Formats: sequence, C-alpha cells, structure tokens
Amino acid sequence: VIGAGIIGTTTAYRLKKRFPDLEISLVADLFSPNTTSDLAAGWWEPHLDPDTPAHLVEKWSIQTYNLLLSIWRSSPDQEIHDIANDLKQGISLTTGTCVDSSGSDLNPSWSRQVINYTVHTQPTDMTRLGFSESASMFA
Repeated sequence: VIGAGIIGTTTAYRLKKRFPDLEISLVADLFSPNTTSDLAAGWWEPHLDPDTPAHLVEKWSIQTYNLLLSIWRSSPDQEIHDIANDLKQGISLTTGTCVDSSGSDLNPSWSRQVINYTVHTQPTDMTRLGFSESASMFA
C-alpha cells in the first residue's frame, strides 16, 4: 500500500481484516507521528475542489458525514459492520467554529444536513471569542 496517511493505513487495515493471511507493506516517506494525517484525519467539513462539481462535493461530503455519524451512533451500514467497533474508537463528535467577517460562508448548503449548525450574529458572541463585533460566526 502506498502512503501511510489516513487513506493508506485504512486501506491496509481493511485489507488485513478481510484477508488475514495477506502480507501487507506500507510504503511512505514519513510515518506517524510525522505526517499531517495525524491531525487532518480528525476533521470533517466539505471542501470544494475547483476540478469537482459542487453538487458532487456536497453529495460525497454528506455521504461521508452520515457514515461517520452512523459509526459514532453504533449503527453502521453492512459494508463496514465487521470493523465498526475498531473505527468507532477513532471517531468523536465535536464542535467547531468558523468566523466570517463578510457573511458569505454563513449558511453553506450542507448546514441543513449536520447536527446543531448554528449562526451567531450577536456582537457579544463574537467579542467573547476575541473577534470584532462586525464578524459573524457559525458553530
């Protein structure tokens, strides 16, 4: 398997679970904890790739979110049922905060699909976090 980030290690893990006698090697220039995947793997948020249509990014992002949520809730789909307990150990539902002074990113299309998406518009919400009163925030 080429790569020791989240995709490479997950691929190796799933192959080994499915084919226990398979000999697997990871090939990479860096391994944990010296990779960005140690942190990058821990955050879900749709990211628009300029070469991918927005509707596909949204579709795939929501599918991924729903899969992660089903694992977190201990009700995974059949495809990953056999490794769900192992996966759940690495999934945690957390909150995040984004600040947007222009207001253009406050209600992305995926905001209707996630748990507890909130827009804060009161100046005290922003100043409490150390931002100017003119900024808007979603959490």
